[in-house]
Amino acid sequence: MPVSAPPPPGPPERDPLVGRLVDGRYRVLSALARGGMSRVYRAEQHPLGRTVALKVLAIAGDPAQEEEFRQRFQLEASVCSRLTHPNTVRVFDHGQMGDELLYIAMEFLDGRTLHQVIKTEAPLTAGRIVNIGKQVCGSLREAHGQGLIHRDLKPANVVLMQHGDDEDFVKVLDFGLVKQLRTNDELTGVDAVVGSPSYMSPEQIRADRLDARSDIYSLGVILYACVTGKAPFVADTSVGVLLAHLNQAPPRIDAANPALRDCATLRWVVDTCLAKEAADRFADVDELIRALRICEAELRGERVTPPKLEGGRLSRAAPAPRSAPPPNRPTAPPEPSVSTVISAIRSRRGPILAATGAVAGLTLLGAVVVAGVVLAWWWNQRPGNPDNIVATTDPIAVVASPVRVTTIPTGATLSHEGARLGTSPLDLPIPPGPGWDVQVTAPGYVDQTVHITSTGLAGPLTLVAVPADPVEPSRPSAGRKPPGGAPPPAATPAPAPPETPPPAPKPSPRPGGDLKDPWAP
Repeated sequence: MPVSAPPPPGPPERDPLVGRLVDGRYRVLSALARGGMSRVYRAEQHPLGRTVALKVLAIAGDPAQEEEFRQRFQLEASVCSRLTHPNTVRVFDHGQMGDELLYIAMEFLDGRTLHQVIKTEAPLTAGRIVNIGKQVCGSLREAHGQGLIHRDLKPANVVLMQHGDDEDFVKVLDFGLVKQLRTNDELTGVDAVVGSPSYMSPEQIRADRLDARSDIYSLGVILYACVTGKAPFVADTSVGVLLAHLNQAPPRIDAANPALRDCATLRWVVDTCLAKEAADRFADVDELIRALRICEAELRGERVTPPKLEGGRLSRAAPAPRSAPPPNRPTAPPEPSVSTVISAIRSRRGPILAATGAVAGLTLLGAVVVAGVVLAWWWNQRPGNPDNIVATTDPIAVVASPVRVTTIPTGATLSHEGARLGTSPLDLPIPPGPGWDVQVTAPGYVDQTVHITSTGLAGPLTLVAVPADPVEPSRPSAGRKPPGGAPPPAATPAPAPPETPPPAPKPSPRPGGDLKDPWAP
């Protein structure tokens, strides 16, 4: 018996809402997307003529579920109407048409979902991933601040659109599974497993109590997909994916995308978001934003310290997210007393900590000579002096902030690696890095070596060259009090004579002379 051929396919079934006027205000133009129980349409709002996205929920069906979905839909509308962050889709209006249709009128987005972008363009660059992640965090921060979590964060609910010069301006949408954290008024089934299996947190799978860190886990899965082009856990069934979220560690993202080895901080951020235990993740999106800013600094080529998490928060030892300001000239230490300087010189203790101007014992003639040397140095080092221009090939030209070096007495020669730098006082343009070992020499004084960095001296700013042969101070005479009024030290008793008799004296060189034997009886 021959089998009859199937009838040719007819024209696609026309959506009954297209062309209708919803609630007397929204003319439905075309269908955009379709979900489990809702559809999204492009519509025009009358009489404003504004293009909107109209999300419509058909509640006709299972009577046991109608009330739950009605409440959840109304919750989404009321929640989204309170969210005004630029990275969150705006809700203009909501209402009901008849007994079967609920609708939400929201901002119409002319862009692509992140799901589409990942599917066609992944792996994305690290800079692009950080930019998208920060904007999603901005949207979540406002929602979390109002006690709301999204619970269905996934690439299909993140839209990228052109906004000014930013081609990846983010809009987060679909708060249909949003949950209020600060209320006990729960919907039926709210604690059931709801969401998308590939992007659900472990505690969401276990139906545990949720907080903002559940959204951070979902965002970590999104960032992972941006890096690798796929979710961290893939299985043949949804149950297999859920079990992997609970029990398996995600594959390393640098193995999937070797180019990411240049941004270790981004790898650490993704791994931290995907921690199995909520306590091991970022405490909130503010900390995650800080970490993403550190990624930006690393991508700009700045030297950053690997961040650490303590109690869900970044350690304060982590680098600042913004560019560090130029280092200020270190503040000079307090000026020591003259007696301190003289005492240090006499004890021959190497570089001495002092401040500019702490010169003791200079004669009037010496002061005039020193002033002349300083004036000549200043004239040669003044800004704009053509003789004071350093070629860019000289290592001194790579500078941060000049470090003032002064010695007591002035006029000492400063050298670095055998190259003469000049005489003190001198502003040294130390480049950023480990610093310089600077040799300080002066006739009649002990040579010194001081370590100087771009942020200042390892110790105080001023150096004192120590005389090579210092004069020993005179000892106080017996019976005279030393300076300060202290009593003279007690006299040390002379040692007792030895018990054995001394050897016999030699005979007088001249017989009958006038020398008398002192040991004779």
